[in-house]
Amino acid sequence: MRMSTTFFSGKLSTVCQVSAGFPFRKAISKMAAGKVFVVQMQDVEAEQNLNWEKLPQVELPSKRNPSYLRDGDILFTTRGGRHSALAISNVPSKAVTATNLFVLRVSLEAEAIPEFVAWQINQRPAQRYFASASTGTHIKNITRPALEQLPFKLPPIEKQIKIVELAQLAARENEILKQIATNRHRQIEALASQILKGKAHS
Repeated sequence: MRMSTTFFSGKLSTVCQVSAGFPFRKAISKMAAGKVFVVQMQDVEAEQNLNWEKLPQVELPSKRNPSYLRDGDILFTTRGGRHSALAISNVPSKAVTATNLFVLRVSLEAEAIPEFVAWQINQRPAQRYFASASTGTHIKNITRPALEQLPFKLPPIEKQIKIVELAQLAARENEILKQIATNRHRQIEALASQILKGKAHS
């Protein structure tokens, strides 16, 4: 099935294969140190790259044969008020996710850019769908079938590239604005501190 020249509309399951994270039987913080990186839900935030060096590394049970992460995989947070998706890159040779994350892998027959898939999942229409499809009273949860049934639209590949480029540009601009605001706040605090110290000595 080729999707590069037509506008595809269907379900997310047509575009991606969805799998669960590694089934850890105890807290990751209590596991023996090893060489397998573990991505947890708090590490995943839309439009923010993973800092692999800060992730815990553990020794996995020898009886299990995990499916390690690859470049282009999309991580999806299953719990909470907002469900974020992030396309990952520069993945170490051995890395897995915790069970509260789903791993989305773009199907070979679907001409889709992982970054575009993640972008669409993070947009308001998908978030409204998750709000109505989530289960749980205190902690909202998205099941695998609910995620797979997410209505999904896939424009031609050229359009996907343009959207991803614009989204990345907007994210960079947002980070610059945040940094400017932070620096300005620090300047104001420093000025206020100088004034107050001056009054104290007057």
